[in-house]
Amino acid sequence: MKRLMWTVGLLAFVSVFLVISPIRQAGASPAPVPRQMDVIMIGDRLVDVSHSLGVVPAAMSVRCSIWPLCKPLQSAVQVLGCPNCLIKKKADPLLQFAQKHNTKRVIIEKSDPFCIYVPKLQLEKIATFLEGKGFEIAYVDFTQGLGGAVRQTAALLGCTEKVDEVLAEYATTMEKTRKKMAGQQFAKSVVILRGTYQSTTGKTFLRIEAPGGYADRFLLKPMGIENVGGKMIAVGEKPSKGHVGIRKLDGLIAAAPDAIVMTGDAIAVQKAMAEAIHKNPGLGDVPAIKAHAIYSLPGYIDSSVIEYPLILRRWADALCRK
Repeated sequence: MKRLMWTVGLLAFVSVFLVISPIRQAGASPAPVPRQMDVIMIGDRLVDVSHSLGVVPAAMSVRCSIWPLCKPLQSAVQVLGCPNCLIKKKADPLLQFAQKHNTKRVIIEKSDPFCIYVPKLQLEKIATFLEGKGFEIAYVDFTQGLGGAVRQTAALLGCTEKVDEVLAEYATTMEKTRKKMAGQQFAKSVVILRGTYQSTTGKTFLRIEAPGGYADRFLLKPMGIENVGGKMIAVGEKPSKGHVGIRKLDGLIAAAPDAIVMTGDAIAVQKAMAEAIHKNPGLGDVPAIKAHAIYSLPGYIDSSVIEYPLILRRWADALCRK
């Protein structure tokens, strides 16, 4: 009972201090407010690069439900739905916005794949719905590397003077991250829990990030860490957008992760975990819980391409085992 009270107390402590904050360099001066341009952008990476150059579009089609940066941008940029939805609707939300605001410029991201969860999705198809309707359509090619994409975006937006600064900061940050990670030992296994918290009802919803997704490719693989979340997923259950919803956390006992990563609304995971431990004290023997290795970290779906070095650094700092 004493150990149970200590574990629940720790989770309460974590809920106060382990919150997702903006990914910024320590001591950095406040970033200038981006200017809005009368253009519609299609693609998360494109909007992310544009934002780093100090420009946001009038409207955008991005994976808003799983891209963390979308939420703060929503207050200034009209969201037209995700690109897959836009194609299914034959670009109708875009056409309506363009007609209402007399917006003629559209910039489309070219990536291969754009989204590993929908591998056949090609954003260029959106242009077929705009043909003959007076639009000025341009493309930014991300298949040849980030540097070229940043330069193309800057040329289209008329802010080429910022390219060198953005790319130099990216290169410097990535090099610092690599040096920090070199020779370090990391947790051997993790479970990634994405939380959703409904403030109006207090209800919580949890999803496990299935193995083989974005976190595995971009964050865990560079550290040699295994995603053991699959051990909590029922046989035959297929992920949706790389995640599987769960109601109970008892599966953590079988998965036995060395660390637990919380993405999305950390409070939802903390609340559910405290309740689960109260009902099943055996969860206190899970290595991650026993060692208090529970971390709130930003999710990553290869959208925040400019911020990637800092996101990787944060994950590495949390999961390092000296």
